[in-house]
Amino acid sequence: MSEHSKLQNFPVSFFSVVMGLAGLTVAWEKTVHLCHLTIPIQYLFLTITSCTFLVLVTCYILKIIRHKEAVKAELQHPIKLSFVPTISISLLLISVALLHIAPALSQILWMLGTVLHLILLLYVLNSWMNHPQFKIQHMNPAWFIPAVGNVLVPIAGTAFGYTEISWFFFSVGMLFWLLLLTIVMNRVLFHEPLPVKLEPTLFILIAPPAVGFISYVKLTHGID
Repeated sequence: MSEHSKLQNFPVSFFSVVMGLAGLTVAWEKTVHLCHLTIPIQYLFLTITSCTFLVLVTCYILKIIRHKEAVKAELQHPIKLSFVPTISISLLLISVALLHIAPALSQILWMLGTVLHLILLLYVLNSWMNHPQFKIQHMNPAWFIPAVGNVLVPIAGTAFGYTEISWFFFSVGMLFWLLLLTIVMNRVLFHEPLPVKLEPTLFILIAPPAVGFISYVKLTHGID
């Protein structure tokens, strides 16, 4: 495969890798703190996460410049569209990872991620409502990504004092979690089974209540 075709077929879903690495980084930060470890392994994971994000962003910017039609096709695809907000979610997760290491940089990334995620959310919602080619068979747990990704905003947002903004994104995320969960269960139980390659997306169902719990604790400063 030529370099030209590789770039043209570079999928936006690759940014999911950054989401996983960022989550691993945050987990190790908590582990080092709670277990009083002397080896700051979280810095290694943070470096890997940041470098991966920069490489993917560079590749996707080149794709936008050289293959606009391929990018446009992703933005209109009923399944690939849901992975576009993984870019903004990656920024938010890296912001969380940097929260206690580089607060100033963390705040900048949080602002960029929050604004970008709101823009992408509105675009995805508009696509869902105004594109007749979307069918119930296209529905899968990946649709949670753009809508419920909002609940990530309060994790770092509350630390920077953006309480009202954090409540807004948390409320939107929780609302769409309930709505989409109903649609997903309807699709899984009463329609054709998910394609085998999409079955792993069922694990995405764990994320909204888990991250929602963390965000709620951050917003209320406790467990009620």
